Amino acid sequence: MRGRKPKPTILAALHGKPSHTAKDARINEPIPVTGSLDDPPDWLNPAQQAGWRYAMTHCPPGMLAHIDRGVLAVWVVAEDLHRRAVVAQNNAASLLVKAPLTGTPLQSPYLAIINRQGVMMIKAAGELGFSPVSRPRIGNAAAPLSPPASERTPAHASRASAPPRLSLDAYLDTHPDRKTIN
Repeated sequence: MRGRKPKPTILAALHGKPSHTAKDARINEPIPVTGSLDDPPDWLNPAQQAGWRYAMTHCPPGMLAHIDRGVLAVWVVAEDLHRRAVVAQNNAASLLVKAPLTGTPLQSPYLAIINRQGVMMIKAAGELGFSPVSRPRIGNAAAPLSPPASERTPAHASRASAPPRLSLDAYLDTHPDRKTIN
């Protein structure tokens, strides 16, 4: 995909759309099934299951849907491998090891694992909204834009019915800590 990441639907609904843009492409955006991801998959080892529970305990409620299970599993496994490699590297004598046949100094193999799993964690964390930079993009996921599928009326059957728009003043009135410009 080229260009900027798309603006989250909740922010697009809040900001509205300028008159010069084309018809909102979010009409056909699928609505993920929300639910509890509290129970980790049984194929994760005990340390990874503990990491899963930690993530679910500290993530905002309603932020993750069932479809996010795979990305969360990637984050949990990468976090576990990263932690284990850091512990092993801390127990190692040096950042360098000698090649078995030539004795040439080489980088510790744990450093490559630490670096690769760190990159995986950061990418998955950005997709899940776990990083400070990605949280503003997510918005308030606990406040859904439309009712659950079980409560939808024919008017809510598709995204064709636009969510209510807030004016800038109405939005700012809900945030009393705003600063005024003199």
